[in-house]
Amino acid sequence: MSSNNNNNTFKDNNTLQGTTIIHRQSSQSSQSSQSSQSSTVAAHHSTTTTNNNSNNNNNNITKLPSNNNNNNNNNSPSPSSHSRRNNNYWKEDEESERLRTELAALRKALDETTSLLSKSQRSSLLQSSKVTSLQSSLTSSKAALQTSQSEITSLQTLNAALSAQLTSSKNSETQLINRMLTEKQSMITQITETTDLLTSLKSELERTKKELASALLELAEIKEGKGDVVLRKSEGEVSGNFGIFESMIPKSVGTIFRPHSSCVMDLKCSGTSYLTAGGDSYLKLIKGGRVVQSYGGQIVQPVCCCDVGYGKIVGGGVDKVVRVWEEGGRSVANIQGHGGKIVGVNILEATKVVSVAADRSLRLWDLGRRGSMVSTNKHPSSFNCLSAPLTGGSTCCTGHSDGGLRIWDLKSNALAADIPNIHTGNVTSVKYHPTESSVVFCLGRDNLVKVVDLRMCEVLHTLGHVDFRIGCNWTSFGVSPDGCNVACGSTSGDLFIWDVASSKMIKKLKGHREQVVAVAWGSGGEGQVVSGDKGGSVIVWN
Repeated sequence: MSSNNNNNTFKDNNTLQGTTIIHRQSSQSSQSSQSSQSSTVAAHHSTTTTNNNSNNNNNNITKLPSNNNNNNNNNSPSPSSHSRRNNNYWKEDEESERLRTELAALRKALDETTSLLSKSQRSSLLQSSKVTSLQSSLTSSKAALQTSQSEITSLQTLNAALSAQLTSSKNSETQLINRMLTEKQSMITQITETTDLLTSLKSELERTKKELASALLELAEIKEGKGDVVLRKSEGEVSGNFGIFESMIPKSVGTIFRPHSSCVMDLKCSGTSYLTAGGDSYLKLIKGGRVVQSYGGQIVQPVCCCDVGYGKIVGGGVDKVVRVWEEGGRSVANIQGHGGKIVGVNILEATKVVSVAADRSLRLWDLGRRGSMVSTNKHPSSFNCLSAPLTGGSTCCTGHSDGGLRIWDLKSNALAADIPNIHTGNVTSVKYHPTESSVVFCLGRDNLVKVVDLRMCEVLHTLGHVDFRIGCNWTSFGVSPDGCNVACGSTSGDLFIWDVASSKMIKKLKGHREQVVAVAWGSGGEGQVVSGDKGGSVIVWN
C-alpha cells in the first residue's frame, strides 16, 4: 500500500515537474518571442531576464534526471528527500510566478514601446509630409521668385526704354526751343535792322535836305570868313576824301541806333565808313548812318579792338586771335600767336597788320603769307592801345599801363623811343596827328588828353575839363581831319569837344544815356563824328 502511494506520489511529482518544465519552456519561448519585438531599451532588459530563466531551467532540467535516477534506484524515497522535493516544487512555483510577473511587465513595456514606436512613425510621417509640403512651397516660391525677377527685368528694360524716350523727347524739345529762340532772335534782329534802315533812310533824306541848305549857308559864311569851317592853307591842298569841308564841329544829335547788344569796345573810321567792335563778339560796318555789314559772332568773347582800311576789316579780342575779313564779309585769316587778350590792332598796308596784347608783346603779321608772324617786340609794361600814322611809314606808337608812350621801328624791329610818365594813370587811347607823323594825341586815366611831340619828347597841349571823366581802360577819342579839334565822351554820357590850339573845351553835347567809351572823327560834310556807349548804342552827330 505504501509502495503504491509512493509510486503515485512519484508520478505526480514527475507530472508536476514535467508540467513545470513545459511551462518554463513555454515561458522562455514567449519571453524570447516578446524580446524580439521589443524596443532597444526593453530588449536589453528582456534578454537579461530570459538568460537568467534559461539558466534556472537548465539547472532544473539537470536536476530532473538526478531525481529520476534516485527514484529508479530507490523506489522508496526517504521522508527527507520528499520534503526537499516539495520545497523545490514550491520554489519552482514561486519562480514561475515571478517569471509570469516579469513576463507581464515585459509585455506591458513592449506595448508601451510599440505605442511609442507607432507615435514616432506617425510623427515621422507627419514631419515627412511637412517637409514635402515645405519643399513644394519652396519650389513654388523659387518659381514665383524667378517669375518676379523676369518681370523686374522686363520692367527695368521698359523703364530704360521709357527713360531713353523721355531723354530724346527732352532733347528734341530743347532743340525745338533753341531753334525757335534762334529764329525769334533772328526775326527780331531783322525787324530791328529793317527799322534801323527805315529810320536811317529817313534821317539820311532829312540830312541830305539839311546838307544842301547847310552847304549853301556854309558857302556864304566862307565868303564872309565866318562859321566853324577851317580850310587848309591853300585850296589846292584840300584832300578829295574830305570834300570841301575839312572838319565840321558837331552841333546836335543826328541818328541814334543800337548795333550791339552790349558795350561798344572800339570805334574806327575810314573816310565816311565807320567800324564798331562790341562786347557781343560782333563787328559792325556803318555807312550812311546804318549798319551795312556784320562780322564775327562765331565766339562768345568780346571783341576789344578793330580797324578798317584797304578794303579789309580787322578785329581782336579776348580769344587771343586776330581775325581778318574782306569788307564784303569773306573771312581772310584767323591769326594766332598772342598769349593774352588783344587790346589793339592796326592795318599798316594791304598785307601788313600790327597788334598788341596783354602778353606784353607787339607783333607784325604778313597777310600775304597767310598771316605768318614777321616780328615780335616785348616790353615790361603792359600794352593798352596802339596807333599807326595815317601818312604811312614803318613806325607805330603804343600806350602803356605805366602812363608812358613807346615808339617802335617796325623795319628794324626795335624800340625807337621811350617817353615815360606822360600820364599819371593808364594810357587808354593813342592816335597820330592826321597830317603830322611826329605828333600824337593820347588819353589817360587822369582824365586828360595830351598832344605830344615825338621828336622833342614833350607835351605840346593838355586838354581837360572839370566835368570830364572817363571810366574805362579802353576809352577812345577822335581827332578832326585837320588835327585842330578833339572829341571824347565822358562817364556822364556827354560829348566834349576841344580846340587844340587854345586847349579850351568849346562844346559839350548831350545825347547818350550811358557812359561814352568810344569816339571816331571821320571826313565829309555831315556826320563826321560818331560815338558809342556802354549800352551798345551809337550816335551819328550832325
